[in-house]
Amino acid sequence: MDSKRTDTKKAKEKVISFMKGYLETYIGDIPTTIEEAKEKLPKLLLIIAKGIGCIILGALFGSKTFFYSALPFGTALLCSAKKNVSLIYIGLLISATFEKTGLALPLFLIYTALYIARILIYRTYNTDSENKFDIFNEKLKYRIIEGVCASILISFYRAAYFGFLYYDLFGGLLEIAFVPLLVFLFSLAFNENYKFNIKREIGCISLIATTIFTLGERYVLGFSLSIIATLLISFYISKTAGALRGGVYGLVCGFLTNTALSPVFAINGISSGLLWGVGNASAITISCILSVMCGLYVEGFDALLRFVPEILLSSIIFMPLAHFKLLPILNIYGDLTSQESEETMLFLAKKKQQATEEHIEELSNAFSELSEVFYKLSDRNIRPKIFDTQEICDNICNYYCPKCIFKRTCWEKEFSSTKNIFANISRILCEKGYVEKNDVESYLLDRCMHMDRIIERINDTHACRLESMIKENKTEVFAMDYESMGHLLEAAVKINCMDFLPDETMRAKLCEACRNIKLHARNICAYGKRKLSIIAGGIDMNNMNLSANEIKLCFENICGVKLTDPRFEIEGDYITLNLSSARRFDVEFAASSNTKKDEVLCGDTICMFENKNDYFYSLISDGMGSGREAALTSRLSGLFLKKMLMAKNSKPVAIEMLNNFIRSKNTECFSTVDLLEIDLLNGQASFIKSGAAASYVLRNDKIFRISSNTMPVGITREINAEEVKFNLENNDIIVMVSDGVGQSTEDLVRVSNILTFDYCENLQDLSDKILLDAIKKSSRSDDITVGIIRVKEK
Repeated sequence: MDSKRTDTKKAKEKVISFMKGYLETYIGDIPTTIEEAKEKLPKLLLIIAKGIGCIILGALFGSKTFFYSALPFGTALLCSAKKNVSLIYIGLLISATFEKTGLALPLFLIYTALYIARILIYRTYNTDSENKFDIFNEKLKYRIIEGVCASILISFYRAAYFGFLYYDLFGGLLEIAFVPLLVFLFSLAFNENYKFNIKREIGCISLIATTIFTLGERYVLGFSLSIIATLLISFYISKTAGALRGGVYGLVCGFLTNTALSPVFAINGISSGLLWGVGNASAITISCILSVMCGLYVEGFDALLRFVPEILLSSIIFMPLAHFKLLPILNIYGDLTSQESEETMLFLAKKKQQATEEHIEELSNAFSELSEVFYKLSDRNIRPKIFDTQEICDNICNYYCPKCIFKRTCWEKEFSSTKNIFANISRILCEKGYVEKNDVESYLLDRCMHMDRIIERINDTHACRLESMIKENKTEVFAMDYESMGHLLEAAVKINCMDFLPDETMRAKLCEACRNIKLHARNICAYGKRKLSIIAGGIDMNNMNLSANEIKLCFENICGVKLTDPRFEIEGDYITLNLSSARRFDVEFAASSNTKKDEVLCGDTICMFENKNDYFYSLISDGMGSGREAALTSRLSGLFLKKMLMAKNSKPVAIEMLNNFIRSKNTECFSTVDLLEIDLLNGQASFIKSGAAASYVLRNDKIFRISSNTMPVGITREINAEEVKFNLENNDIIVMVSDGVGQSTEDLVRVSNILTFDYCENLQDLSDKILLDAIKKSSRSDDITVGIIRVKEK
């Protein structure tokens, strides 16, 4: 008896030891005393919440069916997980228990067999494992084989149980095909070896998107769980991983939640990500307002009931979590705040840059593809549907038929045949857009004395409705906005690549120079194609014998470009030296304008400005036509381009968005664009002209004329503009004029004569001379604008 009790006690201790080791391996350290439990209470609560979440996740994945009632999600989740497998297994058993199609017991047995198989296969093929409690870490190929076998068993039983119907056979084939794909994608999310890797992000977004899909049409107290989850995910990802990732996750999850509202969730992620630095309350409030506005634009006022309550609830849930810093930190995107060596920091910064470029490209492609979809929707939306044409026919019949003596014959004795005739007319009207007499049965034509007027009125009413739908249709504008956003992001990728392009050759030269001049620095980095930036970290100020200006001159000789004065940044004992390309050119400018007779407002707009990226811009916009509408269009064009270019956007994308903006106004007023860009770093200049007058470049004693034969913006969907590039020299004079100055050959000669024979150094006086001469000699009344720019080398 004693030996049996001893054996039983040892067996119990062995089981307890195994369970404790297993829990510590997959959950964490388990407290053994009350004091230790109190100390680790927050961590324990987090572990409990995580465990409950895994059970719920297993239940959701196990209960969600795919096409043809396939059940791939639960099997894939159980095969791909490495930790909390037992909790996911419990959730799958719960989902199997509530299965109502007769598959409860088979699913229960298959999931159990799969759970045991994972343990046995790992122990069979991983006998050399250092951790004896590590029982769910078999190779990916084995997990894929396990998932396929389980899906085959489920599919075979379902097909046999329901009599081998084609529906169940298709579902089985679909499940067998999707399970290995899902196991592969989910495994990327659970693989910690892919830390800070794009592969793990792909796995995570696949797992999150599938979770959103499994929520489906589930509601609690009238609130859509999938919409709330998508909003919380977009908030969380933008808060912890940046605006671009927040937008991508919002777009993908929103597409699975509600395809039409996917832009709303993308905007929610991007806007909140850009505003977290302002404050949690401000970021959440502004992003919610922008999301609601976008939703109203997409869905109309129906959006107020469809998702606005969920936006408010998700904001209420997320606000305290963000405010009290209760959000968990995932080791997916990397933590660049740790105080590591400078070399590691540069490496991580480079990886972050690459990830940002990839995500911007993905978002650009997504917006471009959405644009194509909305273009197709636009073409459909501008045609009346069959119920619209039926309504037209019914209304016109109700007008003529009550007055007709054959009313009883048509609509009582021969009701079915008359109804079929007008149903056919409605169909033809919907397909062809008009109806002819030969589309009506001959006996009705002979009987009805009003048929000619009925057909004529049907065609007129249909044409009026079609015209109204074309004018009111905003889907095409929405599509153009998405297309422009795609181009905007694509251009941002290119600019980002150029701004952060490492120059290893320059770096090697600078390192050699620092050794020669005895400037001690731990590391040197040189990057940027157009604007060179130099960072020297870990400067030893005690042993530096050169002045800041001498260092600058030395670096200028090596780089061959003019550099800014050195800037020293001190953080504790670590000193960093920063230099970057300086401007080679400065500009002087002046402008003059005159409003044509009998007009209060000038239809021309001129603006000259610089942005923070060392570009100078001069813009003349001429509203086509006269009066308030022309003045408003030119001012809006000037303001729009100025804001876009001040934000460092590229010229082609800015003009493309301006074109879409003017076309969306539904007016016949267009605008010319005469845009000059000067790169103050290297002296490169370019003109973009769209319907604009010729410009002049005065260089020494030569005059060059720059013109184009293009249309104003806002007339067609495609941009009709030409770009002319050239290099500037010291003291170049550039003259820009509107149509009121330079239209005919005589006008061009007069401007050239003033620049040649009546030139003066004062730019404002020169501008006024050209303006007054145009007013005096012009044979027509038009708005007149002159802008003059002088370029000087520093």
